[in-house]
Amino acid sequence: GMENISFAENIESYPFKMKKVVIACDFAISGAIAADYSVFSVVGIDFNDQYHLINYWRKKGASHNEQVSQIVQMDHAYRPNKIVCENNGFQRIIIDLVRQRGLKNVEEFTTTAGLKKDDYSGLPSLSAIFERGEMKIPGKEGDTRDKAMIVLTELNSITYNEDKNTLESSSGHDDTSMSLFFGVNTLREKKSAANVYFV
Repeated sequence: GMENISFAENIESYPFKMKKVVIACDFAISGAIAADYSVFSVVGIDFNDQYHLINYWRKKGASHNEQVSQIVQMDHAYRPNKIVCENNGFQRIIIDLVRQRGLKNVEEFTTTAGLKKDDYSGLPSLSAIFERGEMKIPGKEGDTRDKAMIVLTELNSITYNEDKNTLESSSGHDDTSMSLFFGVNTLREKKSAANVYFV
């Protein structure tokens, strides 16, 4: 039922009403052009407990200031309940800069190695949500569908590496997947009170 729906430029233009919205930030480790993508996903949960990817921003080589400005702009457009950001290493700098711009709804979390492959709290749990039809991604033909295919292709590239006992992306990028995962985990009612995501 999403084939005629476009990614929304603001919360008012999205055709479904949300009971909670978060912006989930996966920052690139480096600002170099060859680095990972920075991805900020707007994820909501509606009154039927369906998850929605309302929109996302994805860019390679974005500077700290560009990322901060993008978060501020998205906060204004989507009015999220929370903006969730990793606070590992340099990422604390971006969080501090965002707060200096006046945003009070930023929540930090720490990622730790080990349970990314967990069936219940890791990336495989997204698969179950898709299989139950609980994840809604706009799919209108054109730019929206192209953008949706980036998400779906990246999710499909996540594979289990038996030698390393880890989940990895065969495409070399899992930034969009991780941002979506952070957003969904934040919206889950049974989220750990410790506010630590295992990736």
